[in-house]
Amino acid sequence: MAALGRTLKMLSGSKTRVLAASEVRFWTGECLNELASQGFEVVEVPSQEGGGDGGGDIFAVYNIIPPCEENCQKNMSGS
Repeated sequence: MAALGRTLKMLSGSKTRVLAASEVRFWTGECLNELASQGFEVVEVPSQEGGGDGGGDIFAVYNIIPPCEENCQKNMSGS
């Protein structure tokens, strides 16, 4: 997950939107915490449950907001 965070930082701009979908498992929180420790904001996207038989796996969608450092400052100053 650390490598994913580094890659997302390199590719992200001030208007980048990253969505991640994941089957919810006990280690999902650890992975999301790793991204948060690298400065990303992780927000679960609200979703309606339904459409299944109730016995399936649980999935969640997350908005992964890249840290806004020097790239955002450059874009805001117009350079």
